[in-house]
Amino acid sequence: MIPAKYDLQEAPSTDYGVRTRRNVIDSDGTLIIAPRVLAGGSLLTANVAQQVGRPLLILDVNNVMHHARAAGDALRAWLEGNEIDTLNIAGPRESDCPGIQDVVCRFLLHVLSDTATQ
Repeated sequence: MIPAKYDLQEAPSTDYGVRTRRNVIDSDGTLIIAPRVLAGGSLLTANVAQQVGRPLLILDVNNVMHHARAAGDALRAWLEGNEIDTLNIAGPRESDCPGIQDVVCRFLLHVLSDTATQ
């Protein structure tokens, strides 16, 4: 359950494409962390961001794992350069890419906590 303080609204459809489009449109930019070749929902998210002209950054999960400092620097520069306040984060499901949830969570906690203190 997401706390009420976030003032979120459920998408009017069970179609993940509708949710994906709303997430892209309702944010200032989209970050996708995924394997090198996008597929499924990650590919749809990238296509929607490009179609509607929203800022998009795609980071290869292998770079995030093995070159976290460079990936973090790229993310920080992109966030600042595009004045991102509301960030849509996308990528493959854990069931399709085992271990990605832990990698992405640790990476984002590190990057965003460093950004908050700068």
